[in-house]
Order: sequence, then C-alpha cells, then structure tokens
Amino acid sequence: MHLHPHTFDRDGTYLRLLDKKEQDVFAAYLNKLSAPVADMGLVRKYFEAWAATHGNWMADNLKRAENWQEKSGSKDGVAGLMFVRNLFTCESHHEVMSTFWRLLEESRLAEAREFAPEIDKLLDISELNL
Repeated sequence: MHLHPHTFDRDGTYLRLLDKKEQDVFAAYLNKLSAPVADMGLVRKYFEAWAATHGNWMADNLKRAENWQEKSGSKDGVAGLMFVRNLFTCESHHEVMSTFWRLLEESRLAEAREFAPEIDKLLDISELNL
C-alpha cells in the first residue's frame, strides 16, 4: 500500500501533501497504531478497556428511555430516545455495550479500565508535530 497523507487547515481553505519528513513521521505513527492488530489478545485488552471506560456513560444514558411512552407523543421526546435506539441498532455501540455488561457480570470492569492509559498512549499524536 502506498500512502499519500495530507494535512489541511481547520477552515478547509488549503490542503497539502505532507513533505518527506512528515510522511516518515506519519508512517511511523501508522505503524504504532497498527502494531496491536497482530496480537488478538492485545486487541481484546484495548477493546475491553474502551468498553469499560465508555460503556458506563452509555449505560447512564439508558435513563433517556425512562417514561418512554410519555415521550413518544412528541417529536423532541422521540428524538431523545434515538440515542437508546442506537445502542441496540448500531453494531459498534451494541458491541461496546455487550462487552461492558459482560465485564460487569465477570467483575472485571476495574481490571479492564486499568489498561485505558494504553489507549491514550496509542492515540497520542503529539509526536507528529504536523
């Protein structure tokens, strides 16, 4: 695969191809991001940490379904319920929630959350300096 990484300004007024040095830094970062994929056990640790740290927020939002019958009578009420619907119909959100509830059942939420700083390290783009 040949990469053609670009950068742009926030208002979208220009787009430019990264220079050679920037491309090398980008490629190194892409390799860093891709490294865990070779180890499915590590992928599972990353995903469980993600589910443990984000699933609780999603679970808290299940409160939006409270009194759903009353809310179903208005457009705003129904709109507020769509987040809850998304937890069941979006495959990725469903997988996060399924994993969250499984970790809770297995009493492993705290253990999974301990790996969360590794996600932050993986996502750290400060080394790019672009």
